[in-house]
Amino acid sequence: MTRSFNHIVPGQMERFVISRFCRLFAQALDEGATFLVVPAGDLQVTRDFVDVRDVIVAYDAILRRADTGAVYNVCSGRGVLLFDVVNQLSEISGVGFKTRIDRSLLRPTENRMVVGSRELLTIAFGWEPTIPLVVSLSNMLGYWRTH
Repeated sequence: MTRSFNHIVPGQMERFVISRFCRLFAQALDEGATFLVVPAGDLQVTRDFVDVRDVIVAYDAILRRADTGAVYNVCSGRGVLLFDVVNQLSEISGVGFKTRIDRSLLRPTENRMVVGSRELLTIAFGWEPTIPLVVSLSNMLGYWRTH
């Protein structure tokens, strides 16, 4: 059994927050903008993001070698503020930003912090994520620039 945390990957639908942010920065770049207003919900929440290309390696190990009944968290084990994600996209793209609260993106009952422990997965299979968040973000930004 797995408990999967937030997966990110180039080509992900923009209904997912990271993909939506990447699309906004890509659009700004394509329009030659140097500044962007980012409509967002609560950017002061912390999430655990892991690139789906790493997730596939974890799932493969689990499917091939997992103990029956074991539960594995498929996660990076690192928490990242959503605001920091937007800031990293700004640094990668060179597009400045400010945020604007979009009430339709706020959740009435928001978990402030969702971060997992990958300890069992690492102990059992030696798995750990290999793709840094900045690489995932750069790849996703590149995807949106070409699509």
